[in-house]
Amino acid sequence: MKLICWNVNGLMACMEKNGFEPILALSPDIVCLQEVKTQRRPKVLPGYHHYWETGEREGYAGVLTLAKREPLDVRMGLGNESLDREGRIITLEYEAFYIINAYSPNAQSGPERRAYRARWDEALFSYVRELKENKPVIICGDFNVTRSAIDIFPENTRLQEQEKGYISEERDRLETLLDSGFVDAFRHL
Repeated sequence: MKLICWNVNGLMACMEKNGFEPILALSPDIVCLQEVKTQRRPKVLPGYHHYWETGEREGYAGVLTLAKREPLDVRMGLGNESLDREGRIITLEYEAFYIINAYSPNAQSGPERRAYRARWDEALFSYVRELKENKPVIICGDFNVTRSAIDIFPENTRLQEQEKGYISEERDRLETLLDSGFVDAFRHL
């Protein structure tokens, strides 16, 4: 099975630049896109089912999962109305596994948004634990946190420890998720 995960940082601009031609050539089974930033719902790849979670705000966040095979079930959000307004998570259920497409909130610099991020992380972890009781879970996405310097473009390595997304609390929460039985595919491969 081939899975592709990509933060497109604006779906419409990516489509205008023919950004999906190489992906179509790879013929993946599932494509998880984050930060689609549109409530429009164009046909991105022919031959794929399109599952959208765009949230309430145009031009912000949003995820799209493209799948060749129709899933048994599709779930939008985490089941928490206060955390599900931004269009950040889609779960597809198949016979042998769940696949989650997640776009974690950026903690930004203010205490209110950091608290929101902490609540979102805890809700995600609880949701994942619940799913794992039934069958294996694959999580794809942009977690808006870096585990180490190899996760950062070299030109962005400035003051890492002071940057949002690189503080120890956010890294610690990601490590907690990984320690619950997940494998960081980037590092593994």
